[in-house]
Amino acid sequence: MAITIVGAAAQLSARPYAGGDQDTVLALVEADRLPGQPEATPAMLAAALAGRSPVDGGWWA
Repeated sequence: MAITIVGAAAQLSARPYAGGDQDTVLALVEADRLPGQPEATPAMLAAALAGRSPVDGGWWA
């Protein structure tokens, strides 16, 4: 991912998620986790990437 500033506007470029990104993504989620929330697991990340949610799956359709 790269952020460039052009004048007053910022542009963001990102690449698609790759399987090797799992540990980095889980670390980012952990760093942003609020107290009381469960720690994200590889299975939770896989479910999210597949579009499944045990809580609000109807919203993901």
